[in-house]
Amino acid sequence: MNNVIFTLNKVRNMKYEFFYSKILSICEKECESFFELLHKPLQSIIRFNKTSIKSEELKKQMYEFCLKNGIVFEPLEIAKNERYRNQIFRLEIDKNKLKKNEIYSDLHKLVAEGMMNGLLSRQELVSMSPPIMLDVKSDHVVLDMCSSPGSKTTQILEDLNEKESLKGFVIANDNSSNRCQVLHHQLKRMGFSNYIVTQI
Repeated sequence: MNNVIFTLNKVRNMKYEFFYSKILSICEKECESFFELLHKPLQSIIRFNKTSIKSEELKKQMYEFCLKNGIVFEPLEIAKNERYRNQIFRLEIDKNKLKKNEIYSDLHKLVAEGMMNGLLSRQELVSMSPPIMLDVKSDHVVLDMCSSPGSKTTQILEDLNEKESLKGFVIANDNSSNRCQVLHHQLKRMGFSNYIVTQI
């Protein structure tokens, strides 16, 4: 317990910080900046399903709500990638506030319904990077060995289903039966059929 320090809104683990400060071999000032960065809350990022026409209407509704209520809702340019232009948005609101604050109940409802109907996904930027770098084409066959909960897999499926000529598919694998069930549920709500779920 002596190695853990509780400060306002964050917990600092001194053993963790000592270990990484030695591995990183950086000066004390840079170390402090690094650990401060780790304590910053992650941004709320929303990726709209680019294969669904209905997602455009939902995007418009969310934009209008945010504009009216002074909430930042802006598109992110990801590695200058044209495929994702106006598909990935930053929502400048803490996800706990979005769930619990009465003011944002209409926005929370839009996000929840959008997720349930496969029109959008809440996904961290770091999770979006591998499919973007992979640059999947519509005739590719993709083996995703650690698929669950499915955000990267649905992103890959969107890339595969961009064009009319559907030849590619995804083999989505996970080694846990429970995680495979979560994965199947995620993929099913997106409305794609060119995938199989395996457990190995």
